[in-house]
Amino acid sequence: MNRLRDTYTSPEPEPIDDIPGDDEAEGVVNREMLVGALAALPVREREVLLLFYLEDLPLDACAQICAVPVGTVKSRLNRARGLLRHELMRKGYEA
Repeated sequence: MNRLRDTYTSPEPEPIDDIPGDDEAEGVVNREMLVGALAALPVREREVLLLFYLEDLPLDACAQICAVPVGTVKSRLNRARGLLRHELMRKGYEA
């Protein structure tokens, strides 16, 4: 009980708004590289990536929009991730 009480009464650390050394221009360059890499993907794979990650839709909804089974959406997502990774590495992006 004492341990729980101590964790509840200890103050939570304040969130850090600015990370030292984080440059906004670097984020813009990364976004441009990502947009370029997405544009290089085939349409089917790009569509599934955008629906799933940017629109934040579940697999079922993606399958309905693309008019394919859920298993096909999963395989397209897997292929799209690999293609995107390959394209970003080709453009010189290092994680």
